[in-house]
Amino acid sequence: LAEAKVIAERVRAAVRAGDPRRFTASLRVTASFGLAALDDSIEEHTTLVNRADKALYAAKAGGRDRVYDWSMIERGLVQGSISTLDPHAETQPRRDESAEAGEAGNDSVHHRIRELERIAEEKAQQLDHYFAYDSLTNLPMRQLFADRVDQALLTAERRDSVVAVLSLGIEDLARINATLGHEYVEEMLRETARRLSGALRTTDSVSLFSEDDEGAHLSRLNDGEFGVLLGGIRDRESITWIVKRMFDALQEPFFVNQHSLNISSSVGIAVYPNDGNDAATLMRKASVSLYYADQQPGHNVVEYYSDDMNRMSREQLHIESELLEAIDNEDFLVYFQPQIDLATKAVSGFEALVRWNHPTRGVLPPIEFIDIAEQSRLINAIGELVLRESCTRLREFDQHSSQRLTIAVNVSPVQLSQPNLVERTLKILEETGVEPDRLELELTETCLMENLDTALDSLSQLHDAGIRISIDDFGTGYSALSYLRTLPVDTLKVDRAFVADIDTSSDDHAIISAIVSMASALGLDVVAEGVETQEQLKALVSMDCGLAQGYYFSRPVPAEEAVAYLQENAEPEQPTTMQLASWK
Repeated sequence: LAEAKVIAERVRAAVRAGDPRRFTASLRVTASFGLAALDDSIEEHTTLVNRADKALYAAKAGGRDRVYDWSMIERGLVQGSISTLDPHAETQPRRDESAEAGEAGNDSVHHRIRELERIAEEKAQQLDHYFAYDSLTNLPMRQLFADRVDQALLTAERRDSVVAVLSLGIEDLARINATLGHEYVEEMLRETARRLSGALRTTDSVSLFSEDDEGAHLSRLNDGEFGVLLGGIRDRESITWIVKRMFDALQEPFFVNQHSLNISSSVGIAVYPNDGNDAATLMRKASVSLYYADQQPGHNVVEYYSDDMNRMSREQLHIESELLEAIDNEDFLVYFQPQIDLATKAVSGFEALVRWNHPTRGVLPPIEFIDIAEQSRLINAIGELVLRESCTRLREFDQHSSQRLTIAVNVSPVQLSQPNLVERTLKILEETGVEPDRLELELTETCLMENLDTALDSLSQLHDAGIRISIDDFGTGYSALSYLRTLPVDTLKVDRAFVADIDTSSDDHAIISAIVSMASALGLDVVAEGVETQEQLKALVSMDCGLAQGYYFSRPVPAEEAVAYLQENAEPEQPTTMQLASWK
């Protein structure tokens, strides 16, 4: 009977708390309950029903929105006597002969009801958690997971974004259960849930989601299967990298009761809107994909429900594997494009540009691999190789130039987020013997603005050490000029899109002229990128642009050809007016 009261109080409270907008004219809806329990005195089922009916009508007569049980009537704790309670009519029970006893009984009943309401609320919360969360891992279970998928789909429909549902299966639980026992399996599942949750919460993973989206949700669907909801991801490629994070998290051995255990897993993936537009469909297709992943040879297999996504995912992971091998073998080349001082026609320095010397495809430009290198975080290792090679080559270039040359090296958003970027950069400068003010780190406007909080501290430390900071592709990103006052910027690089039409477009000419004037007022250098014709060069010289680079001077070339370029273009220390006039 006590358990029945808890359930009744829970339903009563739920009805009372219902949204009035669902009813006409803000009608308040409540519920009353009558309870009776089977005991030895009951010989027929109709007696039990009648007692419950009488308790119900007593509850309604007592003011409605109440829970009464038969024992309260038997003990005289409610108004009226047993004989006056009609189960077929809502009549007011006869007042007890003793009004004081009735009032005292009412107080007792009200106190008991408040106590039951408190108990019911606590029990309701416990039951909600019991039915919605896995007791072993404390993760949401299937029903709650499905509800979250549906909510994510509503958001995705409004924002026209991508949602992915993943089924991750642990493959070795049966073997561990057979050899070591169920307690080991339970501990493995708890640790698996902890590691997966950590992988989905990392900054690397969170950055793959669109702003203002809830991101990833982890659930336990059954014994060895976890569900992952990726809501509002930036693009489909991001799915692959999040899966990679989860695989990495499970790669390290599990230590359970002094046993070192290894597990493998597979993942099946369904993507909205291609594979379905409701939770049930996406979860089913993700499970189907997991089934096919389990049939494949090897470990850590990923299967998309879509063949196209399967193909793209495999290609991305293949390139990542090749990049890992390329880092070990140092299969990266650094090409150098000269930067020319337009006032003296001298080579003032070089921009370093990475190339991948692929064993079968030849020399690949950055567009073929940089995105994958950034998504997989391998750009950190590649960037360090490029920086070290660039500084080493700069010392070589010094032997062939009378100028104090500089070297510009690109930095990606991923590199900028490294907590030890400053220390690693300064260490390479020290090891190669390059003075800090001869190194210029190039970042795009987008990179800066998306990492402004973390960028400011790192860039300030680098700048304080003497390293110069350059804004690449200036004018095509945010162009929020206020950051030029707060960030330690030394150089603005005008994007080639403006330079391309500088001799034919008055707008582009005006934009570059304004950038040059602004930079001069702020004490910043300006480099014009993408100079390809003499007309473009003359226009830049006429507006007193400081530096330029582009195919008109030289394409990016290997270090040996950069040395030859320096030798062939040995600049006079004091160029004559006639020599400068030939450019104007």
